[in-house]
Amino acid sequence: MSELIFYTGYIFFSIAFYIPSLLASQCWSGRRFSTSKFIGVIVYNIFCVYVHMRFVDRGVLPIVGEKNNEILGWASFVMMFMYMFSVPMPWEGKKLKVISKYFKT
Repeated sequence: MSELIFYTGYIFFSIAFYIPSLLASQCWSGRRFSTSKFIGVIVYNIFCVYVHMRFVDRGVLPIVGEKNNEILGWASFVMMFMYMFSVPMPWEGKKLKVISKYFKT
């Protein structure tokens, strides 16, 4: 039972830590773009990619310690690419309807 709780928690927290990056890439692109916002999001994304990369490579999580699971490794691998493509850009991209509905972009 504890493994199921860990799997659920890992996926939940992976998505929860990804949401600020996604919101920043959607809300700060285009006319609201600035270099300081871009650098802030890049630093956050690099930290999160480092955590996921370390889990894929060594099976180590910062608080939990060593865990070995192939499925969560693939989830971390996908999350690394999601972070890499979630950065604000100086041009206006296609907005997600849910984000533009609740956040004035």
